[in-house]
Amino acid sequence: MLLLLAALTSAHAITEDHAGAYGSIGGGLAITEAPARPAPGWFAAGGFWWGQYDNAYAIGKFTGLGVAARQTLGPSGLRTAPMLEVRRGFDLIVTQVHGFVSGGPLLATSGKGTAVGATARAGLGARYRFHRFWGVSLRLEGGADFSSGPVAGVGSALVTFDVSRPFSSVE
Repeated sequence: MLLLLAALTSAHAITEDHAGAYGSIGGGLAITEAPARPAPGWFAAGGFWWGQYDNAYAIGKFTGLGVAARQTLGPSGLRTAPMLEVRRGFDLIVTQVHGFVSGGPLLATSGKGTAVGATARAGLGARYRFHRFWGVSLRLEGGADFSSGPVAGVGSALVTFDVSRPFSSVE
């Protein structure tokens, strides 16, 4: 127990408050609508983060708040979801892991017009950082779409290119 306390204290001692911006863009495969069928989709997000990081921006934990947009081309048409997203995660040298929740309106466009609904999603992201400011992630998400038809479970697996940088200079 004493070793654990000592490790936590020293790890906290090498970090300080930092904040910055992030952006992501990518594509992949989604499961959407009822009955569930695979469909292509893309994702983009941007926002701000704050947390405790070392001065080299290699080790730290963060909370992020931003906007995200998802589009999926399903069997009945294009589904667009602009969302507010909250992230919480940590970086360790060349890897990052974060969880997220997001939600917002859903615009389901088909040959019959556009239906307005809502969507809610949650998931995990894992990033491999090629450089301390950018990397490639696998993003897995699941949730539900609420529109004019029945509630539809949704899920997706996306590969994204990500950029994240602190506002302050790093070593």
